Amino acid sequence: MSEVKEINLRIAHLAPIQLKVSPNDELSWRKASDSINNLWRTWSARFPDKSPQDILGMITLRFAQAFEVSNSKLEEAKNAFDQIEKTLDTLLVDDLSNN
Repeated sequence: MSEVKEINLRIAHLAPIQLKVSPNDELSWRKASDSINNLWRTWSARFPDKSPQDILGMITLRFAQAFEVSNSKLEEAKNAFDQIEKTLDTLLVDDLSNN
């Protein structure tokens, strides 16, 4: 069985969230928590008229949008690599045919 570590993360004004994570994943969980909390502090100050739920909703939407942009860029990179691979295959086949 793989090793698991218990960590506690605090998001915004909420109670601590207890998670069981792989030690290899701990840093990414902590960075994610830090990113959310940094945006929470910034947007809470910028939008004092918004409720905590509104701010968390805005943060959720921002991270979802960033996730979609990353997925789109990943797909574009995959397609570019596929095209490069096809071009290289064609060049190699042509080279082998000429020899």
